Amino acid sequence: MKKFLIYIGLIIIGVVIIYAMNKSNHTSSTMKDSTTQEKYLVYDEHIGNYLSKFVTNDNIEMMEYTELPSLEDTLINIRMINKFGTYDPKKLDQHTLKKMIIDEMDSLEENEMGLYKKYDLLYSVDNFCKEVALDAMDFIRYDQVIQKDIERVAGFLENDQKNLVMYLQILSKIVLLNKEKEELHVIVDMVETISHMPYDHYTNQEQMMIGLSLIDIKRMLGIRDIELEESYQQQFIDKVNDYDIDGHINIGDMVILNKGLHLFSDFVIEDEKISSIMDELSLMLTSKNDFMAFVKIQFYEMAHVINYMNRGIYEWVRDIPCNEGYIYFKPVDMIPTFRSLYVFLRSIELNDMKLMDFTHHANHYLNNILNVYNQSMLSNGDIYYAYMLTNYIDNEKLNELVERSIKNTIDNVGDMTITKNNVYDHFMLYKALEMKEHKSRKKVFDKLIHFFEHVLHDGHDHETLFMQTMRLNTHACAHKKVIQEDIPSYEEQVLNYKGDSEIFLLHIYTEIYHHSQTKISDTSKEKILHKLKTFKVAGGYSRTKEAKHVNLFATQLGQEIQYMIRSN
Repeated sequence: MKKFLIYIGLIIIGVVIIYAMNKSNHTSSTMKDSTTQEKYLVYDEHIGNYLSKFVTNDNIEMMEYTELPSLEDTLINIRMINKFGTYDPKKLDQHTLKKMIIDEMDSLEENEMGLYKKYDLLYSVDNFCKEVALDAMDFIRYDQVIQKDIERVAGFLENDQKNLVMYLQILSKIVLLNKEKEELHVIVDMVETISHMPYDHYTNQEQMMIGLSLIDIKRMLGIRDIELEESYQQQFIDKVNDYDIDGHINIGDMVILNKGLHLFSDFVIEDEKISSIMDELSLMLTSKNDFMAFVKIQFYEMAHVINYMNRGIYEWVRDIPCNEGYIYFKPVDMIPTFRSLYVFLRSIELNDMKLMDFTHHANHYLNNILNVYNQSMLSNGDIYYAYMLTNYIDNEKLNELVERSIKNTIDNVGDMTITKNNVYDHFMLYKALEMKEHKSRKKVFDKLIHFFEHVLHDGHDHETLFMQTMRLNTHACAHKKVIQEDIPSYEEQVLNYKGDSEIFLLHIYTEIYHHSQTKISDTSKEKILHKLKTFKVAGGYSRTKEAKHVNLFATQLGQEIQYMIRSN
């Protein structure tokens, strides 16, 4: 009996150890209840759709648009909207588009990837012009260097064959773009040599791409290799029948499907599996606000071959933001940060959506961030957003990181140097300490006020205006009141400010009223909301008036301003 009890005890200890190990590897979190006053919240369906498309099965994947134009997105997005009949050629900014093409060509490096990008661009421009009834020669010139480029590919092949798929892509586009096929006799010899090479050291996916590319090039050169075609035709049909997206887009598989459909569409065009694949790909694309251009190109070209039409795709591509000349902005994935997670959750809350619906996704996203900060301190700017997250998520590692970072900052407050470049981070740090009612918050307050007193001067430049509003905001946070005459004195400057971060400045200014619990006049409310309205776009708010596309951070600020006005 004694041995049995010892045995049971060991099992219990083992279970406890395993539980502790699992807990240390993945910190569990629980979502806290919202403290925002619900009666002042308003649901916006467009903002709701925009935010929801960041959510995957078990994570949050955020993207945003840069202020930079994207050539590849511009070309494919116009092709797509043209297919659906909503493109107006009179609005196209051809001058800017031509400059973008020239700049892109001039930026290409003299190497394998540079050559691949060159012909990928030429191919895209050529297809674009054909479909929207423009003359490609108004945008590109390529005839005079084709022979030289063929020789370069031959040299690449002779020295290194590991990038054979890329070389065949280049050759395929050279043949497609060159009208004088008799000048391409060198390529005939090259593809015959490649046809007899062993492919065992390539992956199955690469072997499929090589075979389909060889068939494509030979056909364009007037050569039919029946044995090769029959072999890869059957492999392609098998690929279609076995194809399973399973919630993920595999770029290599999309390339194979695209190439295979162009070569063997007659054998599968009536196949219900193809329609099923296209429906599922459509669902994947429209589940996001945007997708990388390469994926959109593969999908569009597949749809073009089988004449696939989908109302959801039409509405999706119609809503992708561009300027008035059909120049599209570059979408990029956002790096997970405390700021991005807080802004996302705060936007969810301000849009009167249920935070609890996003608990699992927020936990996964937060753990990815915490793994990066496992052994380091937070910056002063990050402390604010990490602390704000503790109001939403009860996570032990997050709480420890915030406390440790605040202690480190306060312990070294004597060495703290505030400059014009970092004053905003210190301003946000102080706001966090004030909300936390930290016992040492006055030390940071004194540092900030000392900085403002020594740097601010009478003037109306943008830099002074930003710092004056931060100074008033700091006093409002500290004393819950400011000299009320001071607030309106800056209203005209804030409302008339033109430049970067207008919505950012408008938020800091409106927050002064909120923190100081000062009543905003109806006239001032109307003026603030009128200026805010100039940033409203489909899905939320834009960062600038020029780049009319939704921005997550600007959207949260816009929602925050609306909330503060309604609750005042």
